[in-house]
Amino acid sequence: FCADVESVRGATQRLGVNTQGLGELLVGFFRCYAREFDFKGGVVSVRTGGHLSKHEKGWTTKERGFRGDRHLFCIEDPFELTHDLGRVCDPQTL
Repeated sequence: FCADVESVRGATQRLGVNTQGLGELLVGFFRCYAREFDFKGGVVSVRTGGHLSKHEKGWTTKERGFRGDRHLFCIEDPFELTHDLGRVCDPQTL
């Protein structure tokens, strides 16, 4: 939850007005995450509005005692920056 409403308003005003329709935005979303996003090395960051690298976050190693990679589709928690929201994803759910 963001208590600083004025800074949020300022940030949204700097973005400008959206001129794309819902269909264009949806197609762009699927294009990005189906064809362009680097799942092996990328992290989705809502906080920055872009992508980071797994190396930047330190999410490159597997956890002890776990078979497989716990960081298949990384999503940075915007409030707890060390938390990967995508850790619940596994090959069966993707």
